[in-house]
Amino acid sequence: MSFTRYSDRNGLKIASVGMAMVLTVGCGSDSETLESIREAVGQVSRVSNPASGNSADQPGDPGNDVVLSNFTPPYPDREDAFSYPGEGTTSSEQSESAAVNSVAEIEVLGFANVGQAKVFLRSKSITRSLAVGDRFDGVEVVNIEPPRVEMKMGSLIWTATMFDKAR
Repeated sequence: MSFTRYSDRNGLKIASVGMAMVLTVGCGSDSETLESIREAVGQVSRVSNPASGNSADQPGDPGNDVVLSNFTPPYPDREDAFSYPGEGTTSSEQSESAAVNSVAEIEVLGFANVGQAKVFLRSKSITRSLAVGDRFDGVEVVNIEPPRVEMKMGSLIWTATMFDKAR
């Protein structure tokens, strides 16, 4: 019985020494490693935010990083941004259906603000983005206040939203 106690104590001592060695070696700090981590973090922060002029020593507020740019459409010659080139309606088809017969034929798809407010409208098979004052298939855009757009067709003025059901 005394032999069992002796071996338990030895095992406990060996385990304690082993844990102490693992913890001591694992918790060490290598100054070269820490410095390389600091450099990597500094490079990432400078690359991700070159316009702010902040370095790793002067961290900026990441919530205030705003980059302004002018938008130019990638294909300005396309009239319908939602159709594949060559699949849109031709000018002869557009002249045959030059005007919308009912407000039910106009669907509001969405809005954009790129320098000026625009609305995306679909009429039959044509989709266009229009600003206030633009005309399309006999419909004129009078006012844009997302999610509503006010349009005029002849003497009829009505308000449509993105949430109107297709009629």
